[in-house]
Amino acid sequence: TWKQCDNPVTVVRDVKMPWNPDSESITVNTITDSAAGSQKMDVQFYDQDGFYAGYVRVYIDTQIKYLIGFCTLSRPFLVTLPTATQKTWTITYNHTERRVVYYCNGVQVLNVVLSDSEC
Repeated sequence: TWKQCDNPVTVVRDVKMPWNPDSESITVNTITDSAAGSQKMDVQFYDQDGFYAGYVRVYIDTQIKYLIGFCTLSRPFLVTLPTATQKTWTITYNHTERRVVYYCNGVQVLNVVLSDSEC
């Protein structure tokens, strides 16, 4: 599910979710159920006019990595991820703070502020 302003919405692959300009953050919840292999999960963001604004990606490979589109190359998470094959991911982007936060099975695994030095 996708959540904005505490209103969950069912996510449909390749369908844009509604934009709420009054919300300072967007949160996406998704589940991966994969053993290590060459798979990836993308979450794409669009602005209030429907134009592509970037993406975040998780690579599920021998080492699980993340990428912030137009900002970073793929990087390993700096904390140990839960070992369960099924992982529930919560990814939040805060517009006001320009912050991206990843949780995996309830454990915060990334918290980064996008800035000129970070991107």
